[in-house]
Amino acid sequence: MAEQSRSSQLKDLFEGEQDEQLVDGINSLESINIKSGLALLLTESPPPHPSLPFSVLSELKSRTATLLSAKPISGADLLLNLQSPQLNTSTTLEQLDLLISASGDGGWPLGSINEISGPPGSFKTLLALSGVLSSLLTGSDTRALWVDTSASFNPNRCMKILEFFVKSYEWKWEDGEVGVNIRRGKKLELRLYDVLDRLEVTRTSESDAVIRTVEFQIHAQGVGRLQWIVLDSVTDIFGGAGIDAAKGKSDRKHAGLTSFVRKLEDLAQAHHLIVLAINSTVPIQHTRPFSRFPTSGISHQTLLKPALGNTFTYLTEVSVWMTKAEQIWDHRDRQNSRPTGVIEVDGIEMLAMFRPDE
Repeated sequence: MAEQSRSSQLKDLFEGEQDEQLVDGINSLESINIKSGLALLLTESPPPHPSLPFSVLSELKSRTATLLSAKPISGADLLLNLQSPQLNTSTTLEQLDLLISASGDGGWPLGSINEISGPPGSFKTLLALSGVLSSLLTGSDTRALWVDTSASFNPNRCMKILEFFVKSYEWKWEDGEVGVNIRRGKKLELRLYDVLDRLEVTRTSESDAVIRTVEFQIHAQGVGRLQWIVLDSVTDIFGGAGIDAAKGKSDRKHAGLTSFVRKLEDLAQAHHLIVLAINSTVPIQHTRPFSRFPTSGISHQTLLKPALGNTFTYLTEVSVWMTKAEQIWDHRDRQNSRPTGVIEVDGIEMLAMFRPDE
């Protein structure tokens, strides 16, 4: 088993190279449009060039093959990964935990990329926030990174969710105090600020910047280790509406998306991260074939698909589809009921109750 996360471009592969002959050789290859390691390995005899003697070309090919080879993982490391005491982290919805858990532990699997998709207002961000904040609240040794692509992150919303958790459950703090006993007053507020202090928010919509930020946060000195990454939304990074369009630009989008997910997946597996990627929707001209939602009366809901299409869905560990329940069937009693949402995982549907924080 192996992992690989570095770029295949020659300049990236040989970044920091001190041998001037090799550097000149790389520049020569780029001048004849051989820019990637794979292109170099597949080119038997490039055109002659004064800065590319046979000895330099052979050295570059040999080192490129080594650099592009997958880095092996020892059997001992694999065994330690399997013996990890906690393989999953709760979504805060027990039914959903059971649906998405392959190992039986329940919850989002560690070392994975997971898709949360659905139309606007279907509680996608609320589901992600609930899992992250619950985890940070119950454990003081972890951190989270929230990639805010649209400058829509709301810290007040986070405080309301944390207060809801504390009021609903008797959280026990490290000093032995129970949450319900301190839920009023300055002391609770300081504790909740401590939770938010371990939630880092960055604003970018560039895929390379996201990878660099994740790598920095993994090795950053601070309280706890990085466990969560939320992309809100991944659609903004790749301009989702055109990802499944005709050939041409769409091909480059597919390649960029695949490369980004593979790099992120390598980091997630190596450092036991949970990645939640929030994806919006685009209209389609047919119903989703594996959806169990009936088509009668709700065609406006089934005529949607995740914005990044099948490309992204197939690259993720878990794909969750969300929508408002009142858009699926008519509620007879709305007066005393809070809004509900329906979640679908791999064709299996469930009704989950949500408490929006507005």
